[in-house]
Amino acid sequence: MILVIGGAFQGKRKFAEQRMAQLGVGKPVWSDGQTAAWEEYCEAEWKMGLPCMIKRRMETEGDHFSAEKFVLDLCGKADVQVIVSEEIGSGIVPMDAFLRAWREETGRIQCSLASQAGEVWRVVGGIGQRIK
Repeated sequence: MILVIGGAFQGKRKFAEQRMAQLGVGKPVWSDGQTAAWEEYCEAEWKMGLPCMIKRRMETEGDHFSAEKFVLDLCGKADVQVIVSEEIGSGIVPMDAFLRAWREETGRIQCSLASQAGEVWRVVGGIGQRIK
C-alpha cells in the first residue's frame, strides 16, 4: 500500500499516478470517499477522499464506529492500494464535538494506515517527500 497525504489541492492524486507509473502500475480508476458506496470504496485499488469517507461512516455508524474495523475493512479487499488523504488536523479546532471526533479518528486512521503502508508520501505543491 502507498499512502499519500497532504493539504487540499496540493497535487496528491497526480503525484500518486506518477509514482505508480514509475512502479509499472497502469492507469488508475479512482474511488472517491465523498461519493462512493462503502463496499465499492473498500474494493477499489485507488482511493481518494479518505476523510470524507471516515466522516460518512461515522455519521452512519454513530457510536458503533470503530477505527480498527474501518482500517481492517478498508485494507482487506484490494490488491494494489493507493490511498490519497487530505490532512485535516491543522488549523482551528472546531467547536462542534462531532467534528472534533472526526478529526481525531481521521488522524488515528491515517497513523494506522501509515504503519501498514510500504510507502508514505507527503505532497506539497505537487512535490512529494517520502516519509517512509
